[in-house]
Amino acid sequence: MPDLTLKRLRGDEGTSANAAILELGGVRCDLPTKFPTSTELSASRKAEFEGTIPSGVVIISKLLYPDSFKKVVEKDEAFKSYLRGMSRNRYGGDITLLFLEFKGVIPEGIEEWKVLMDLQLLSGFDIITVQQAEGQGDEDFLSFLKFSKRWMEERGIDKPLMPVICAKRDAKAARGLLEALRGLGLDCLGIDMRGGFYYHALSAIEELKKVSPELWVHAFQVPPKLRLGGRLLTCAEGMVLPIFGIDSFSRWIVPPPPIPLTKDKINIFDREGWGFMKRGEWIEERGGLLNCDCPICMGADVDGLLSGTVIRALSRGKLHDHFSQREEMEGARGRILEGDYRDLLLSKRGPREFLEELGKAKRTL
Repeated sequence: MPDLTLKRLRGDEGTSANAAILELGGVRCDLPTKFPTSTELSASRKAEFEGTIPSGVVIISKLLYPDSFKKVVEKDEAFKSYLRGMSRNRYGGDITLLFLEFKGVIPEGIEEWKVLMDLQLLSGFDIITVQQAEGQGDEDFLSFLKFSKRWMEERGIDKPLMPVICAKRDAKAARGLLEALRGLGLDCLGIDMRGGFYYHALSAIEELKKVSPELWVHAFQVPPKLRLGGRLLTCAEGMVLPIFGIDSFSRWIVPPPPIPLTKDKINIFDREGWGFMKRGEWIEERGGLLNCDCPICMGADVDGLLSGTVIRALSRGKLHDHFSQREEMEGARGRILEGDYRDLLLSKRGPREFLEELGKAKRTL
């Protein structure tokens, strides 16, 4: 398999954002961008959408609970069943990789780790991920990563290996782990944002990208909005991640809501302000107008987007978010190439509010 490469075209003059091209095999992706998860792609059926969903890279996302993991590790039939479930996912010429949302699971021992490797290799993923579970120590994670690297080399498996680290709040620990990873000579890196905003982890990534500009960095589990200084901002977190050197991101993976979901609780991306609003906010602020011509909205208002059943509305909302964020990222890439991405951020209400709060927070971080 050809090597995975990231070709940096230009860095923004006012931030650490980069415009680049990601290549693997015959697939070429312009960065920065948003990549879809398999749950977003599967939403097209529920949304009754028959068009093509832009991707390039697809994140095959799976929730993994303790009981399921134990069965997969210990029982051959459960392993085969889980494998069949992943092997059914075929996404044409897109690059595929696996992201597991560990729920109370920390893989222990070489045999358990080999199961996760086998699942990916037998499923034919283009990139092999080695994930750090929440609560797993850095030394244990690095040991498993080194084992995985040797294991692939010994078997002649010529695929990119992507370590996925948990975002940390401790600056020293974040820098130490990244420095250890840099010494392994990797060409891609994932960071699990765990549905939050981790300034110190992102700052450490920003420092790493300055010395390793051709390292592809992808952020998993990015929530719609971000919390900073105790405040939940409307700003779309994924749209400001490039200022920390993040090249691409994918949305968070959450289990079904514990309470009945209603249309009024669905967050919808705002292309004008680069934030997220709920139905009531759209009606109050804009009279329900979305001003979006993506293939899902096609000029509809908020009630038109959220028409039909709650599940259909939720699925349509997910696809709108993907299409509109991808399209806005294309425009942002152009501004990075021109060297004025920061000016674009300041012209958008959500990022402008974020940058103001970040400036205040830096005094205490």
